[in-house]
Amino acid sequence: MAGSVKRPASTTGTISPPPVKRKIESTLTKQSVSSFFTPASQKKPEQITWRIVNNSLVVGKYAKKADHKQTIEKPKVAAFDLVGMHLLGALGRCGRLTRRRTQHIPLSVYAATLDDGYRKPRIGMWKEFLDDYDFDVNGVDLSKSIYVGDAAGRPNDHSQVDRGFAVNAGVPFKTPEEFFLNAAPEPLVESFDPSLYLQSDQTDDASPPFSRQSALELVIFCGSPGAGKSTFYWDYLEPLGYERVNQDILKTDPGAEHRSCRGSQRDQEKGMLIRPGQRPKCIKVAKEHLTAGRSVVVGM
Repeated sequence: MAGSVKRPASTTGTISPPPVKRKIESTLTKQSVSSFFTPASQKKPEQITWRIVNNSLVVGKYAKKADHKQTIEKPKVAAFDLVGMHLLGALGRCGRLTRRRTQHIPLSVYAATLDDGYRKPRIGMWKEFLDDYDFDVNGVDLSKSIYVGDAAGRPNDHSQVDRGFAVNAGVPFKTPEEFFLNAAPEPLVESFDPSLYLQSDQTDDASPPFSRQSALELVIFCGSPGAGKSTFYWDYLEPLGYERVNQDILKTDPGAEHRSCRGSQRDQEKGMLIRPGQRPKCIKVAKEHLTAGRSVVVGM
């Protein structure tokens, strides 16, 4: 147009390029859309399930139907203690496990919330795991399995419950440094080694683990569940004529208060602690045995 003035181009500044059109990829899939509109009653079960065992053990399980395959070879198990384990970031670096490789393998989480038979170094969690996957039928290839934990009894470790758990389960053990970083094993500090007290004495005059000191005795067993109280009683005290009183007998056998408890089955006695409500009843039955001239064992 006549009379129009065009702005001169700048000789010093730069011209900004036009904005780049970025393609935004949708995260929606046909499967997610279909699942959104599918009624809850028609949806397939979630691959991740949670449950609580005996108001104590929390179990989380991720598995597909295809994971439950029967094979001739015994399965191999890789178990990890994740509490306090700070070397999981080394997984990708050392190549032991990667996200791509672990997307669809069966995974389970077992968390003990109480100080009972599920707490390490006891193997209640391990037994529950074997039962969940039916590994208790054909067994597990223990020699090719592995348990990794940081409570290994080293000089700076808070305990050695992880190493003890592996020993009780019968699987090889490694620390996170040994497994993920191929570090050399550190020296083990064992404050108590029970095997030193279980060595057999080959001499003929070896004293038995227990012997009667008087005609009438009261023996009190103290120990955590699974410590071996019932086994010790059946092996050494029951043959000597000692009666047995504990919570298991009184709870499973209503007539135990009025007759001898010695005839109860082993499977009724698994070392449960006497609760406050059961203690007076146990004391009452123990007094009856002592009054009748029978020695008695009370499991606390």
